[in-house]
Amino acid sequence: MVSFAPLDADAVAFLSEETGVDFRSVDFDRPDWFCCTARDGHGAVAGVLACEFKTWFDADFTIAIRDPSCLNYRLIHAVFVALFSTAKRITARIDPANRRAIQQAMKLGFEVEGYAKLGLDGTRDAYLLGMTKDTCRWIRPRRQAFERRQTVRQGVAHT
Repeated sequence: MVSFAPLDADAVAFLSEETGVDFRSVDFDRPDWFCCTARDGHGAVAGVLACEFKTWFDADFTIAIRDPSCLNYRLIHAVFVALFSTAKRITARIDPANRRAIQQAMKLGFEVEGYAKLGLDGTRDAYLLGMTKDTCRWIRPRRQAFERRQTVRQGVAHT
């Protein structure tokens, strides 16, 4: 089950615990927030995405996943289509010690762009990762991606 509504209290608590950033005082009802909560069959939080538009063109991307199976192509596609309908870029700030989160962000297509001292909640350093609309592979029409894979496979088979 997936919801794009403002975050419920249990989703906020999960996001805060998993990221180490206190989101409990954030008003997720404000229009500058884009939120997504995935729940398992029992209603427990499986994953939370919260993106804040700091400017009209850049959204700060925060995600916490308990169950990776909640991330399927359709959901990732819908999230990035929605975000890039406004944003020109998306920025993720990740604690350098959180190698798993860095790897997951890079699998989604984020690229390491820099390092910010005290860039996480003003208390911890952060790697800055970014993605632009032009580099986001999730917003290409699925048919084009399928045709590209087929072309590559055919080209490999003939060589």
